Amino acid sequence: MRILCDLDGVAADWIGGIEDGLGWLPVEDSEWLDWTQGDGASPDAPDDARAGLRRRIKRIQGTFGFYAALRPIPGAVAAIHRLADAGHDVWFCSTPDPLNESCASDKINWVESHFGEGWGERVILTHDKTLVRGDVLIDDKPRVTGAAEPEWTHVIFAQPYNGGPEAIGRWRVRDWEHALRFVEDYARLLVGAA
Repeated sequence: MRILCDLDGVAADWIGGIEDGLGWLPVEDSEWLDWTQGDGASPDAPDDARAGLRRRIKRIQGTFGFYAALRPIPGAVAAIHRLADAGHDVWFCSTPDPLNESCASDKINWVESHFGEGWGERVILTHDKTLVRGDVLIDDKPRVTGAAEPEWTHVIFAQPYNGGPEAIGRWRVRDWEHALRFVEDYARLLVGAA
Protein backbone atom coordinates (compact mmCIF):
# COMPACT_ATOMS: atom_id res chain seq x y z
CA MET A 1 0.00 0.00 0.00
CA ARG A 2 1.32 3.48 -0.84
CA ILE A 3 1.07 5.85 2.12
CA LEU A 4 1.54 9.59 1.69
CA CYS A 5 2.40 11.53 4.87
CA ASP A 6 2.27 15.27 5.15
CA LEU A 7 5.17 16.85 7.06
CA ASP A 8 4.02 19.96 8.98
CA GLY A 9 1.50 19.04 11.66
CA VAL A 10 1.81 15.30 10.91
CA ALA A 11 5.50 14.31 11.15
CA ALA A 12 7.01 17.68 12.11
CA ASP A 13 5.78 19.78 15.05
CA TRP A 14 4.85 23.05 13.33
CA ILE A 15 2.98 24.45 16.37
CA GLY A 16 5.97 23.72 18.62
CA GLY A 17 8.26 25.48 16.15
CA ILE A 18 6.05 28.56 16.13
CA GLU A 19 5.82 28.56 19.93
CA ASP A 20 9.61 28.25 20.16
CA GLY A 21 9.91 31.23 17.84
CA LEU A 22 7.42 33.26 19.83
CA GLY A 23 9.45 32.62 22.98
CA TRP A 24 8.25 34.76 25.79
CA LEU A 25 5.02 36.53 24.97
CA PRO A 26 3.81 39.41 27.10
CA VAL A 27 0.73 38.39 29.10
CA GLU A 28 -1.43 40.70 27.04
CA ASP A 29 -0.39 38.83 23.86
CA SER A 30 -0.24 35.26 25.18
CA GLU A 31 -3.89 35.29 26.17
CA TRP A 32 -4.78 35.71 22.49
CA LEU A 33 -2.83 32.65 21.28
CA ASP A 34 -5.43 30.03 20.30
CA TRP A 35 -4.37 26.99 18.25
CA THR A 36 -7.98 25.96 17.65
CA GLN A 37 -7.86 28.74 15.07
CA GLY A 38 -5.88 28.08 11.89
CA ASP A 39 -3.89 31.29 12.22
CA GLY A 40 -3.15 30.86 15.94
CA ALA A 41 -4.99 34.02 17.01
CA SER A 42 -8.13 33.98 19.12
CA PRO A 43 -11.23 35.33 17.38
CA ASP A 44 -11.96 37.19 20.66
CA ALA A 45 -8.72 39.16 20.41
CA PRO A 46 -8.94 42.85 19.60
CA ASP A 47 -8.17 43.46 15.93
CA ASP A 48 -4.74 44.98 16.62
CA ALA A 49 -3.67 42.10 18.92
CA ARG A 50 -4.93 39.51 16.42
CA ALA A 51 -3.16 41.20 13.51
CA GLY A 52 0.07 41.56 15.52
CA LEU A 53 0.08 37.91 16.55
CA ARG A 54 -0.60 36.78 12.97
CA ARG A 55 2.28 38.97 11.72
CA ARG A 56 4.65 37.46 14.30
CA ILE A 57 3.62 33.92 13.36
CA LYS A 58 4.11 34.63 9.63
CA ARG A 59 7.53 36.20 10.34
CA ILE A 60 8.62 33.13 12.34
CA GLN A 61 7.31 30.77 9.67
CA GLY A 62 9.22 32.71 7.02
CA THR A 63 12.54 32.57 8.88
CA PHE A 64 15.37 30.90 6.96
CA GLY A 65 15.82 27.38 8.38
CA PHE A 66 12.50 27.32 10.27
CA TYR A 67 11.31 24.05 8.72
CA ALA A 68 14.67 22.32 9.20
CA ALA A 69 14.60 23.09 12.94
CA LEU A 70 11.20 21.56 13.73
CA ARG A 71 11.05 18.68 16.17
CA PRO A 72 9.36 15.44 15.14
CA ILE A 73 5.82 14.86 16.40
CA PRO A 74 5.99 12.22 19.15
CA GLY A 75 5.95 8.73 17.70
CA ALA A 76 6.19 9.86 14.06
CA VAL A 77 9.68 8.60 13.25
CA ALA A 78 9.19 5.15 14.80
CA ALA A 79 5.70 4.75 13.30
CA ILE A 80 6.75 5.72 9.78
CA HIS A 81 9.71 3.34 9.97
CA ARG A 82 7.31 0.59 11.13
CA LEU A 83 5.08 1.25 8.13
CA ALA A 84 8.06 1.01 5.76
CA ASP A 85 9.37 -2.11 7.54
CA ALA A 86 5.92 -3.71 7.12
CA GLY A 87 6.31 -3.34 3.35
CA HIS A 88 4.29 -0.17 2.76
CA ASP A 89 5.54 2.28 0.15
CA VAL A 90 5.87 5.42 2.32
CA TRP A 91 6.33 8.90 0.84
CA PHE A 92 6.25 12.37 2.35
CA CYS A 93 3.89 14.66 0.47
CA SER A 94 4.06 18.28 1.55
CA THR A 95 3.37 21.77 0.27
CA PRO A 96 6.30 24.19 0.21
CA ASP A 97 5.74 27.49 2.00
CA PRO A 98 5.94 30.29 -0.60
CA LEU A 99 6.85 32.78 2.16
CA ASN A 100 9.98 30.86 3.15
CA GLU A 101 12.86 30.69 0.65
CA SER A 102 14.54 27.75 2.42
CA CYS A 103 11.36 25.71 2.93
CA ALA A 104 11.83 23.13 0.16
CA SER A 105 15.43 22.30 1.03
CA ASP A 106 14.60 22.50 4.77
CA LYS A 107 11.91 19.84 4.37
CA ILE A 108 14.14 17.47 2.43
CA ASN A 109 16.99 17.97 4.91
CA TRP A 110 14.59 17.51 7.85
CA VAL A 111 13.42 14.15 6.51
CA GLU A 112 16.98 13.02 5.81
CA SER A 113 18.08 14.13 9.27
CA HIS A 114 15.27 12.43 11.22
CA PHE A 115 14.58 9.35 9.09
CA GLY A 116 18.01 8.52 7.73
CA GLU A 117 20.00 8.45 4.53
CA GLY A 118 17.92 8.03 1.39
CA TRP A 119 14.66 9.17 2.94
CA GLY A 120 15.08 12.66 1.48
CA GLU A 121 14.49 11.05 -1.93
CA ARG A 122 11.02 10.06 -0.72
CA VAL A 123 9.79 13.67 -0.44
CA ILE A 124 7.22 15.01 -2.90
CA LEU A 125 6.76 18.78 -2.73
CA THR A 126 3.63 19.99 -4.47
CA HIS A 127 0.95 22.65 -4.29
CA ASP A 128 -1.63 20.08 -5.43
CA LYS A 129 -1.65 16.78 -3.51
CA THR A 130 -4.63 15.53 -5.52
CA LEU A 131 -2.24 14.89 -8.42
CA VAL A 132 -0.13 12.47 -6.34
CA ARG A 133 -1.07 8.79 -6.48
CA GLY A 134 -1.44 6.81 -3.29
CA ASP A 135 -3.80 4.71 -1.19
CA VAL A 136 -3.82 6.87 1.94
CA LEU A 137 -2.90 10.51 2.60
CA ILE A 138 -2.30 11.37 6.27
CA ASP A 139 -2.62 15.15 6.48
CA ASP A 140 -3.51 17.71 9.13
CA LYS A 141 -5.57 19.73 6.66
CA PRO A 142 -9.27 18.84 7.04
CA ARG A 143 -9.97 19.27 3.31
CA VAL A 144 -7.40 18.63 0.59
CA THR A 145 -8.59 19.85 -2.78
CA GLY A 146 -7.02 20.41 -6.16
CA ALA A 147 -7.24 19.82 -9.88
CA ALA A 148 -7.98 16.08 -9.72
CA GLU A 149 -10.20 13.63 -7.91
CA PRO A 150 -7.73 12.06 -5.45
CA GLU A 151 -7.04 8.34 -5.59
CA TRP A 152 -6.12 8.24 -1.91
CA THR A 153 -8.27 8.05 1.20
CA HIS A 154 -7.74 11.17 3.28
CA VAL A 155 -7.01 10.62 6.97
CA ILE A 156 -6.90 13.73 9.16
CA PHE A 157 -4.07 13.81 11.70
CA ALA A 158 -5.62 15.53 14.72
CA GLN A 159 -4.42 18.99 15.60
CA PRO A 160 -6.20 21.65 17.69
CA TYR A 161 -7.07 23.63 14.54
CA ASN A 162 -8.65 20.86 12.44
CA GLY A 163 -11.59 19.50 14.43
CA GLY A 164 -14.20 21.92 13.08
CA PRO A 165 -17.23 21.24 10.90
CA GLU A 166 -15.11 20.63 7.78
CA ALA A 167 -13.72 17.48 9.46
CA ILE A 168 -17.11 15.92 10.21
CA GLY A 169 -17.61 12.58 8.53
CA ARG A 170 -13.92 12.14 7.71
CA TRP A 171 -11.38 9.59 8.92
CA ARG A 172 -9.37 11.05 11.81
CA VAL A 173 -6.46 9.73 13.89
CA ARG A 174 -5.41 11.09 17.29
CA ASP A 175 -1.70 10.25 17.19
CA TRP A 176 0.78 7.95 15.48
CA GLU A 177 -0.26 4.80 17.40
CA HIS A 178 -3.82 5.40 16.23
CA ALA A 179 -2.54 6.04 12.68
CA LEU A 180 -0.70 2.69 12.68
CA ARG A 181 -3.88 0.86 13.74
CA PHE A 182 -5.85 2.68 11.04
CA VAL A 183 -3.37 1.73 8.31
CA GLU A 184 -3.33 -1.93 9.45
CA ASP A 185 -7.14 -2.09 9.43
CA TYR A 186 -7.39 -0.26 6.11
CA ALA A 187 -4.81 -2.58 4.50
CA ARG A 188 -6.85 -5.60 5.67
CA LEU A 189 -9.98 -4.02 4.17
CA LEU A 190 -8.23 -3.49 0.82
CA VAL A 191 -6.98 -7.09 0.77
CA GLY A 192 -10.46 -8.36 1.66
CA ALA A 193 -12.05 -6.30 -1.10
CA ALA A 194 -9.64 -7.60 -3.76
